[in-house]
Amino acid sequence: MRDRARRLGRRVAGRVLQHRGPAARPSTPAVTAQDDGTTEAVLLHAVQEGVPLTQAAVRQVRELLKRNDVAGAQAFADALRAQKDTETLGRLAVGVVAAHRGHLELAWSALEGLPHGLWARYAADEFMRSGFTVAPGEALDEARSLLRADPAEVPTESWLALLGVALGAGEPELARDLFARFSDRLSADPRPRPALRQQREYLEPWVGADPVSPTDPRPERPTFAVIDYGHPGMHRASANIGDHVQSIASLGHLVRHQGVRFHGQEDLVDLLEHLRVRTRPELQRSDIEVDLDVMTVHRDASTYQRVPEGTWVLCFGWFMHALFRMRYGFPLHAGLRPIFISFHCNKRELLTDEAVEYLRRYGPVGCRDWTTVYLLLSVGVPAFFSGCLTTTVNTVFPDVAARPGPESPVAYVDVPDVDVPDGAPVYKHSSGDVRRRSFTANCYEAVELLETYRRKHRAVVTSRLHCYLPVRSMGVEVDFQPKNRSDIRFDGLIDITDDAFDAIRSGIRAKLDRVFSAILQNTPEEEVYALWREITAEDVRAAEARRHEEMQLPPVPAGVLAEIEEAVSDTVTVEAREPGPAGPPVHCVVELPRGEGRALEVLVASLAEHASRPLHVWVLSGHDPVKLRGRLAERFPRVTFSWVPTRRLGSGFDTPTGERVRDAAPLMLDRLLPDVQRAVLLPVAAVATADVADLEQLDLEDTTFAAPAPAGTAQVSGFGVLHGAAQRLEHRTQLAAALRRTAHARHAFDFDSFSTDVMVLDLDRMRRDRFGDTALPLVEEFGMTAREVLHYLAGPDHAAVPRRWCHVPTRSPETGPGLTYWADEVKPWDRRFTAGRDLWLRRAGEI
Repeated sequence: MRDRARRLGRRVAGRVLQHRGPAARPSTPAVTAQDDGTTEAVLLHAVQEGVPLTQAAVRQVRELLKRNDVAGAQAFADALRAQKDTETLGRLAVGVVAAHRGHLELAWSALEGLPHGLWARYAADEFMRSGFTVAPGEALDEARSLLRADPAEVPTESWLALLGVALGAGEPELARDLFARFSDRLSADPRPRPALRQQREYLEPWVGADPVSPTDPRPERPTFAVIDYGHPGMHRASANIGDHVQSIASLGHLVRHQGVRFHGQEDLVDLLEHLRVRTRPELQRSDIEVDLDVMTVHRDASTYQRVPEGTWVLCFGWFMHALFRMRYGFPLHAGLRPIFISFHCNKRELLTDEAVEYLRRYGPVGCRDWTTVYLLLSVGVPAFFSGCLTTTVNTVFPDVAARPGPESPVAYVDVPDVDVPDGAPVYKHSSGDVRRRSFTANCYEAVELLETYRRKHRAVVTSRLHCYLPVRSMGVEVDFQPKNRSDIRFDGLIDITDDAFDAIRSGIRAKLDRVFSAILQNTPEEEVYALWREITAEDVRAAEARRHEEMQLPPVPAGVLAEIEEAVSDTVTVEAREPGPAGPPVHCVVELPRGEGRALEVLVASLAEHASRPLHVWVLSGHDPVKLRGRLAERFPRVTFSWVPTRRLGSGFDTPTGERVRDAAPLMLDRLLPDVQRAVLLPVAAVATADVADLEQLDLEDTTFAAPAPAGTAQVSGFGVLHGAAQRLEHRTQLAAALRRTAHARHAFDFDSFSTDVMVLDLDRMRRDRFGDTALPLVEEFGMTAREVLHYLAGPDHAAVPRRWCHVPTRSPETGPGLTYWADEVKPWDRRFTAGRDLWLRRAGEI
């Protein structure tokens, strides 16, 4: 049997690793096999060593993914699945690759139905993660069935992976059963397994806890919770000491009240007493005498803890560390009463309907950055710009008698090595040690670290926001050098004057002074929130006014208009020589990259085969393919072709980066095709398997265009597309801020993103609405792509192209006849294999 596996393995390796197949043009070169057992050598070496073929193949796939050769992994998996003798193995490999890419529907379609012993041994995480996302009932049944069967070949690590998914999916009973099986297997394993034993010890209290813990009765004295960073995922708890710097800053607003007597866990009380002694004299307050219970709650998993009713908590920073990549621990525990300040969010997965209602209930929300302000205002959550809590960290850092002199060194904190002078002191804010220390130990460490910066260094250079702001708060000279100055987190915090910095700090102190005083005096909850609304009302009004400030766009550049006119006048049309089907023509638009004429022929052949109406194909080309024009006219006498020269289109834009715009043609179609009422935009690497007239007649629902969801992915954020455009502006921070602000003024957060590979466009409406007068200036003003402009202008206001018209074999299962196209790096004419290639090759062979 082992010899047979070796022979089969060598045959698979020969077929797949050599990428055998026809080639019209070379593809990206494959990574060369190395003697060290990496990349493509993994499979060959493993089989030669007698490793079972399935194990060797999965090892190969994971190695390619680890090295970010996604195209290689995809080709390998698809080739295995396409061959009869390795189809089952190929399904397993396809499921692993698809899950890695986030195409969970494709992953589930490949893995569903595989034997227990196969998926549980080699792809437990991918199977359960995709299953609980796509078909949770079936996934739960499969997990229960696996527990009953208890196959011996399922390794201990797989039970741990299944346990994590069950915890993330919110299935506590299943998680406990899986933990018991994992623990039993680990105990029976004679090998030392320190990493797994550490996981068992870490997970045991989390598995035993109720994921929706009850609320304890309200105590007689007020209770205040301090945010800590525990997490059910051992490697998801915070490893960043900057989080604890935020905690130190937040606690400064509590300990400045010198008359508060703290009660609770000893180490937490000791920390608060330590910080109280450090409070700057001018910020100390002694007007309130009160006993206060204190406790810690997990930022991302507070629902796992028992919390007294009416416990107050100051909420700040990110709440974005998902539970085993499945869900978020937000809203917080029902017993907590949050005051939101310095809050940041930009992910749609966190802002569920329940979360939005929670923020409305406990708002207004003070936001760390302006982008979060705009986001929350767009969904009806009262919000304002508070800035970052770490600007107030100097509350517990009184002035020192003497600062370091000019001879002292400059500290470099999380700065790339190439930017650090030889011998300069270097500091890192992220470390596994942070995860292993207690919350209070990390807070003491944070205090010592900040003391080091201000006592031993004349200046600090850093890429960390939570080094830059607290160091500046303490009066240390600091040079903030983030990787991207237009990062979504920095709007309102970067490139600000000392006056603006002081306004943030004083604003936070003034607001929290009043609300903390009310909380410490055990003021009724409704009165505290009424006070919070009162003291933030003007800030909320100002934020709303700022969000709606108009932006004046320049006119369409004259040079661009001239380029369009030239392209229209130089368009060459070759009329059909033979009568075709009856009816008005279907206008199909295809952009033709150089060297892909053969692909265009295949596409046109497939369109013509199924056409019930005449076809008019508009080819947008940056070169003049004279031979191809003649060949197409000869091959398809019933099709009309128009060749639109686009070689100069885009050169007339003066973009922020100075780069030439190369993909703006879809925004110009109403002008490039002045007599066409409706057009279908198609990718060139595609095959139609149905009548394109059905797509052309799609009901646009009184919108300008129809577009499909991105193939294969779960719902993807439309604002993620726009935020990506803003981040690309890098050092142009004000321009990036304007883009985000105006986008959030146009659309509520969030809407599903869409692909622009396949579209149906109402060109008549675009002309009536003078679409280009807005779209084209956006390209020049922000350097946006056509897809980004369409997201900015339309947002959710577009019709949906049915899935069968946008099937990408490497991203999603087929849903019926329509259009199959290849959107990934590997095309069907490449040497590397790709799923669905035979569909294209059969067409190519007929031409």
